[in-house]
Amino acid sequence: GIAYNIHCKISPQEPVYQRIMEYNFRLRQKLSGDQADLQNKEEPHISLYLTDFVGDLDDIISAIKSVTRRSHPCVQPLPQTLPTLTPSGSYGMWFLSPNKCLRLLSDRIVNATAQFRNTSLEVPEWVKKLPEAERIHATEMFEKYGSPTVFDAFQPHFTIAYDSSAPADMANVL
Repeated sequence: GIAYNIHCKISPQEPVYQRIMEYNFRLRQKLSGDQADLQNKEEPHISLYLTDFVGDLDDIISAIKSVTRRSHPCVQPLPQTLPTLTPSGSYGMWFLSPNKCLRLLSDRIVNATAQFRNTSLEVPEWVKKLPEAERIHATEMFEKYGSPTVFDAFQPHFTIAYDSSAPADMANVL
């Protein structure tokens, strides 16, 4: 399968874009294993659905286009200044205010593309460490959709840092 992040890009003209890039650059200097390279490999974005897909990429793209053709553009009010960076395991994320339009777009993308997900994946380790009620729900979502963070668990955010080699350090660096 291929890991595919279906997301909304952030325009470089947004004031927060440069702040995200600067913060990512500073974190990459502090975290030796940081893999969130917004300078060279990725761009600031809000993930709508992230899973591992199998099947024909053209079919997946066609399913995404069928949703986006029928959707209105979403406007996510972006802060002028960035909120507190939240460590979440190996990740450093800036969570945004909930947005009904992004949530609906994410829900539709998941429904249109979940049929192409890799059903042989194991539940992520971080899900197994959640409190029981949350763990049960996240596991059900993962088994059904290939991601524990869909539908009611969707949280728009920017991933600023990811360092799997030193997850305990993430909170200290942030």
